[in-house]
Amino acid sequence: MFTPSEELKIGQVVEVSGTNIKVEISDKISELTRTFNGRVYPIGQIGSMVKIHYGRKIIFGLVTMLRMRSEELIEAGMPVTPDSDQRVMEVQLLAEGSWNNTKSTLAFKRGIKTYPLPQQGVFLLTNEEISFVYRSAEGTRNDEVDPLVPFAVYSASESTACRTNINKMFGMHCAVLGSTGSGKSGTVAAIIHSVLSHKNNDKELSPQIVVIDPHGEYGSAFKTRAVQYRAYDSKRPANCTFPELTFQFKVALIFFLGATYATQNT
Repeated sequence: MFTPSEELKIGQVVEVSGTNIKVEISDKISELTRTFNGRVYPIGQIGSMVKIHYGRKIIFGLVTMLRMRSEELIEAGMPVTPDSDQRVMEVQLLAEGSWNNTKSTLAFKRGIKTYPLPQQGVFLLTNEEISFVYRSAEGTRNDEVDPLVPFAVYSASESTACRTNINKMFGMHCAVLGSTGSGKSGTVAAIIHSVLSHKNNDKELSPQIVVIDPHGEYGSAFKTRAVQYRAYDSKRPANCTFPELTFQFKVALIFFLGATYATQNT
């Protein structure tokens, strides 16, 4: 685990510019895939993770671009030579760590203190190594209470669960942002479902969650897992009613329409 393997080597560093590096893919690689221990790993896939071994340290980065060397020469206004058909990856360095083989633990730190050097080898990560990286990045778990709740999978490794620390998430302000139709409501529903289903020592957490749903879109997402209250519902008048004087007019605008709308229209 986390040892240099020639079977996983895909190229070498050719340029270092801060946390951005360029990697030249080896000429020995004819197809952008590599088979290792019965699994096929893509090479140069955007968002995939690579590693660089620097002594006992391991530097991790994400692939952000893959293109031909000839394209760089054309952009720089230089002549394209016959030997300029190499494939070049651009990688964003994210973190570094060290592997303890005795304890089978990865000491993971975000940010870069040790920078790679030109001609250093660049390697793919196995699925097991990627799982260790993500689990180490999420932090350690308390033996009594597990605050890490799985709610999705990582795009770079679909077999690895993506977890969030609910103590940190719900202990401060957080937001799910995205354009219209990108799946914000579905993401919120998935997170809440994961929290409701999470168990600690085979016991459910039973959290008390209040969802203010002005558009009425979460009722179908939770069904029997939630109790719905509707303001001014003629079919269920006893459910939940708010007198007109509950809020001041400006406060009501902010509450139901948002602060920006209220500020611009009052």
